[in-house]
Amino acid sequence: MRLAKTVIALIALGMTAMPAAFAQGVSESSIIGADVTINEVSRDVSEIGLDGLLDNAEDTADRIRLVTDPEEVTIIQLGERRTAITEEIEQFMRDHQPVLADLRNAVQINAVLFEILNAKGIGAPEVLAADVGEDNAITVYAFATQAPGN
Repeated sequence: MRLAKTVIALIALGMTAMPAAFAQGVSESSIIGADVTINEVSRDVSEIGLDGLLDNAEDTADRIRLVTDPEEVTIIQLGERRTAITEEIEQFMRDHQPVLADLRNAVQINAVLFEILNAKGIGAPEVLAADVGEDNAITVYAFATQAPGN
């Protein structure tokens, strides 16, 4: 009986300590088992252009699901979502909705990438496109949920 109470107490202690472990912010070396270089670049959507942005999105989504150890993640921030989205971009997202949904799902499934984006305040719905290089470097094009410094 005493052993059972001890085991229950240890389990309860472990459950209360775990959220604190997950609440810590991400840094380039804080992701368990990963040493990832994180780059952030600000660009306007007009600089990048929409043509061809999702041409290989299905293949990219498949590759993102498989990459477990990217050496580098580059986040191309396309500005604040509520001010950066134009009618052209909205139409583009509507026209490519199934492909975007698949790509965003892949981003959510990839634990390393999801943690990096989440720490930067970027959720999967803000992802507009992505690319995976030959060296498994991942580039994500995403809107910010709010302007930097706000």
